[in-house]
Amino acid sequence: RVYFENRDRFDPRQMEADVVAAARRLAARAPEVKAVVLECTNMAPFAAAVQRVLPVPLYDIQGLADFAALATHRYLYSER
Repeated sequence: RVYFENRDRFDPRQMEADVVAAARRLAARAPEVKAVVLECTNMAPFAAAVQRVLPVPLYDIQGLADFAALATHRYLYSER
């Protein structure tokens, strides 16, 4: 509701609980899921909490940024 109603304040603990509850519903509704993408940048801070309830690979924008940074770092600082 924070984003849909454009609120300027929120409770991070409640947001985490809501995201985890959604993850639990996904696991119950679709146990065949083999991986999850948190496509919304606002969900990345809750990835660790989601990972605790979904024992599948979990991808988010922060992981993508880390991956890109590592690849760039290796390229820039490798011996060519």
